[in-house]
Amino acid sequence: MIGCQGYRYPGGLTPCRHIGYFKTMSLQAKKSFAAVDYEKCDPKACSPEKGDCASAVACTRKVIKQIDGRFEQPVIFQDMCMACWDCIEACPLNSVRAVHMV
Repeated sequence: MIGCQGYRYPGGLTPCRHIGYFKTMSLQAKKSFAAVDYEKCDPKACSPEKGDCASAVACTRKVIKQIDGRFEQPVIFQDMCMACWDCIEACPLNSVRAVHMV
């Protein structure tokens, strides 16, 4: 393993000035996340008075947001999705679905 200063360290350990040595972790690809079917999605149907997306309101982690404002379709930040599926259960139009990557 090569550290930030170009030194080689034994056993796959990398130095850290804050906590000493730590083991290098390998990152895994995200396997499941939520996605919006924009042909079905209509926030006006979810909340005619306020225009709030029911899935965006139900997402406790704030991964789904109506970036362009009320009465606009939501955007899901898929890299931050924890696959809790609260958004899927909350959507009355079934426009939010689970995507499972193989």
